[in-house]
Amino acid sequence: MEEVKKRHPHVLIDALVHPTAVLNPELAKPEIDLNYDHGADYASLCFSFSEHQMCLFESMAGERISIESAIERAMGSVAYARAKAGPDRKVGCLIQDCTRIPIDRLAEVCGQLVDAGADMIRLDDINGMAIYRVYTHVVREMKRRLPGTEIALHTHNDIGMAAAALYAGLEGGADIIDACVNGLGERAHIACFAEVASVIQLYYGLDCGIKLDKMTELSNLVAETMPWPMPDTMPFVGKTAFSHLVEVHYCVPPTEEGFWSYLCMKPEVFGNTQHNLLGHYSGPWAVRTKAAELGLTIPDGQEPEVIARLRETIQTVRRQISDDEFREILAAAS
Repeated sequence: MEEVKKRHPHVLIDALVHPTAVLNPELAKPEIDLNYDHGADYASLCFSFSEHQMCLFESMAGERISIESAIERAMGSVAYARAKAGPDRKVGCLIQDCTRIPIDRLAEVCGQLVDAGADMIRLDDINGMAIYRVYTHVVREMKRRLPGTEIALHTHNDIGMAAAALYAGLEGGADIIDACVNGLGERAHIACFAEVASVIQLYYGLDCGIKLDKMTELSNLVAETMPWPMPDTMPFVGKTAFSHLVEVHYCVPPTEEGFWSYLCMKPEVFGNTQHNLLGHYSGPWAVRTKAAELGLTIPDGQEPEVIARLRETIQTVRRQISDDEFREILAAAS
């Protein structure tokens, strides 16, 4: 955190205090101290108040306690964080399993946390089990019942709705939404940063100051560093995000008008490039376009032979062919 602050002093850092610490206010204190002392702008304390998660107390703290006891313990941790934070830093409370806590109970508990000193409530669905409209409703209710409190949203992609849930929460009034580069997270991951940043800036018109033309470079860097491969099909930043395959997509003229026939964004907006793919459905338009991409030409009348060799190669290798393999096909056909 200190290094991040030194290099990027304008960046706000939200540091998480793990549930194993906040179960006991005395254990939470050194964690809270470390976060604030090393540059955190927020210290977010992670709590479990769902009946489906009370077993965590037994496994992590050695005893099974009631939800009421858990809330009472939470108040002590939040009060300490509030005193430590002072006027210039903030206290956050992450509520796990928020979509399985009855809305009135959730609002009641969050209200108590705010009274104890919380500036921000982060709603964490923990397992992505709800459809997107639920998030609009829950966030809107928390904004209505807790005026002046920041509401954050953290969603998971277990049913493929992590990003949709964030947009729904945004429409409900969420102040903060969570995403990760390449969507890295538990199980089926969380929402992808490049995707969410692009949608909220281009479609929702919210200027977050994020440089979209750096997204592809960032995603590739994280994929190589982790290392955790980034899917070629990842929106905006994946290798094939702006690629065509079937022949009809190649039949458009090489003009501005033709570009927009099958695409809704330009790849350079995200630091990406357009790639031309080849497959069993490729025809003369596709192979000519691919050849042009590689700085080559196909003599008139030789397209059928190139296509035949292309399909034979694909049947043999059972994958996308490489640029070098296509060059070999062109050389053999000429």
